[in-house]
Amino acid sequence: MIIKLKNFSKFAFVCGLLLPFFVFAENDSAKQCSKLMKDSELFLEVDKIKALESCSDAVKKNPNDLTLLLYLADANTANKNYEVALAQYKVLADKGNISAMMDVGDFYLLAWGTKRSEYLAEVYWTKAATQGDVEVKYTLGWLYLTSFMGFTQSIPKAIKWLEIAAEENYIPAMVKLGYVYSKRSDPIQPKLAFYWLDKAAKLNDAEAQEKLGDFYANGVGVEKSFTKAITFWKKSAENGNGMALFKMGKLHYEGKKLKQSYKKAFEYFSRSDIAMTYSPAQLYLGKMYLKGQGTKKDVELAYMYLLTHHKNRYVIL
Repeated sequence: MIIKLKNFSKFAFVCGLLLPFFVFAENDSAKQCSKLMKDSELFLEVDKIKALESCSDAVKKNPNDLTLLLYLADANTANKNYEVALAQYKVLADKGNISAMMDVGDFYLLAWGTKRSEYLAEVYWTKAATQGDVEVKYTLGWLYLTSFMGFTQSIPKAIKWLEIAAEENYIPAMVKLGYVYSKRSDPIQPKLAFYWLDKAAKLNDAEAQEKLGDFYANGVGVEKSFTKAITFWKKSAENGNGMALFKMGKLHYEGKKLKQSYKKAFEYFSRSDIAMTYSPAQLYLGKMYLKGQGTKKDVELAYMYLLTHHKNRYVIL
């Protein structure tokens, strides 16, 4: 009996050493799969074949792990095994995975591993938007608006989903609605455009503030007021909006609606947000360095900005 107990304790000791090894071996492929696929999500270069092998092995050892199955579907997609990936995404979609629903919708739009079906793409995307978070709702609205990936454009459906997202205080949806309504011909639309942009502007969105300044300047959806236009452009510029920075710089340079100040104009034009990207700002900076307006005269910098302006003159901010 003592011998048996001793043997048992020895067996338990050995198992105690080996068990962690077996668990590690089983989880090793899962860890490698997770790491590789997370790296790919960060746009890091990943060995696609190695990712597929590790994820396939991980799913075999952990068949109930839906995250690993999603990684495997992604790995199959990366390796262009579209039929296999689609089947895996469908399994996940049926289990309520929102990301997989969107992936299935994309596959039907792109005809990857199946015949193209805009109807089924719409079914899966609508299901994802209905069950998913606000970003999914916004994305579906954006798809209807832009007809991206061959989605048939539908402004009414776009507005429907954008408004659902906007009602959940999603700022990009508010701003997008402002643009959509501002381009509609119905007299009530500019007021709706102003309504959504105003909501976004109050949440300190720079793009909405800049656009709202335009509305006040032109009397779109609101009584015309250049004073209020300047107020919103200034707020937008303070938040780094390139167009607002340019507008404020131009106003100070010309001295028509604001007191002329080359110094302030230079401060706005020279902000990195536009100085290296926006051609009209580069033209002003070139002139100001050349003439010493608001800054010390510098012919070399003047030449640099004027040359950059010439190269970028078709760039739209």
